[in-house]
Amino acid sequence: MTLNEILQKFDKPKKTGKVFNVKCPCHDDKNASLSISEDSGKILFYCHAGCDTKDIIKSLGLKMQDLF
Repeated sequence: MTLNEILQKFDKPKKTGKVFNVKCPCHDDKNASLSISEDSGKILFYCHAGCDTKDIIKSLGLKMQDLF
């Protein structure tokens, strides 16, 4: 799965440098606290509110291997 395919699952991704910020699907996110980026062909997720990457992936209907 590509970064663009994953970004299509979100409403209005905002790009800042090489990182896209979106609302995290794992909590009631009022601000875009989830950062998504790509490094060496791997999709990286980081929730600034502390949500676990496995939970984020599951809530998107994906598996961890979809990111690599």
